[in-house]
Amino acid sequence: GFRVFKVSAHSPGEDAGLESFFDMITTVNGVALETENNGFVDVVASNKGRVVFLRVFNTKTETYRDVGITPSDTWGGNGLLGLTIRWDYSDSEDEYTWRVLDVHGNSPASEAGLEAFTDYVVGTSEA
Repeated sequence: GFRVFKVSAHSPGEDAGLESFFDMITTVNGVALETENNGFVDVVASNKGRVVFLRVFNTKTETYRDVGITPSDTWGGNGLLGLTIRWDYSDSEDEYTWRVLDVHGNSPASEAGLEAFTDYVVGTSEA
């Protein structure tokens, strides 16, 4: 599916409650997104002003949810959804997401401001 990397403020994506890094869009209007060139962009573009239904998998909570989102070119930012997405693969147990459990003082993690039990390190399946 498409991993959500950024959700712009005041965008249709924010209104729909999409979460950066952890959300993966797996279906659009009931059609599974199994390959990168799957018509997702065409469905979004052809439905400006109308609700599009997405099935979203959250890698943090390991749950699916259904989301309605209305593509718009008048929300004040870039794109119809206000999302930065990238094709990615995910299993129910995302091997590219790690929860920070401990941060040692004076370490690079501490200097970067990471917080134990709050922050995550997120990667993708491609370099």
